[in-house]
Amino acid sequence: MTVEQRSMFKKSDNTYSIIVDIGNTDIVCALFEADSIVFKCRLKTDLTMDISTYHSLIIRKMADYDLSSVRHIGLGSVVPKMTSLLKEMFAIYFKAEVFEIDGLSELSLSYEIESRSASGADLVANALAAFKIYQKNCIVVDMGTSTTIQLVTQDAVYKGLIIAPGLKSAADSLIQKAARLEDIELKTPTKLLGQNTIESMLSGIVGGHIRMIESTVWKICKEYHEISPFKVVVTGGLAALIEPVMPHGYVYDPDHTLKGLHYALMELLEKR
Repeated sequence: MTVEQRSMFKKSDNTYSIIVDIGNTDIVCALFEADSIVFKCRLKTDLTMDISTYHSLIIRKMADYDLSSVRHIGLGSVVPKMTSLLKEMFAIYFKAEVFEIDGLSELSLSYEIESRSASGADLVANALAAFKIYQKNCIVVDMGTSTTIQLVTQDAVYKGLIIAPGLKSAADSLIQKAARLEDIELKTPTKLLGQNTIESMLSGIVGGHIRMIESTVWKICKEYHEISPFKVVVTGGLAALIEPVMPHGYVYDPDHTLKGLHYALMELLEKR
């Protein structure tokens, strides 16, 4: 971002909203102006850090913006202890309403799962964003600590979910249990059959993960053929690793969950 762009945002008279997506590994904070993300940053999920430390990190990363104009904060979390910590932080340091988003939030979704309360904020956000953005039957793949694959209909029905070990979790498990394998940097594989240990591991770990996703998507399409075709959306912190080799027609959107949390915040504000 240029100095001129930073100056422009500093002088903006519009109010901002902050969306916070708390995951097991990372916390993603996004500053929205109207419906657009103007800034995004990533923090580590670390329960050993206190409220003032997290506040200092956020203020420093968003130093180019006037956070006194933040009126609403939407918070989605899969880490309850971190939820409490950040809610307290926002209550102390920000003059803004905090809305926690989860499976029990009254949104324009209906559910076929057994317990709405068991549905994490990220899954609710992914389902809502799929409905709002595409208005089609969607399969949403979210690659984080775990890889989740969910089916959402064009009528905003959250039909169900698959949870698989995440790409990095699977890699760490393999390396820990195989004495002769060393830790490697995860990146997109360049070939199917590796000619050395690193190439072979990348093909198996990263390439294998995309093949797992492809076959699962195919199986969902076959089993739910009566409501096909489907839009396939891929998101999550590790999704960039497979984006270059995704099947044609898949949509990569790194901000899909953030957009869903923002849609949820807007719906909750409208219903007050």
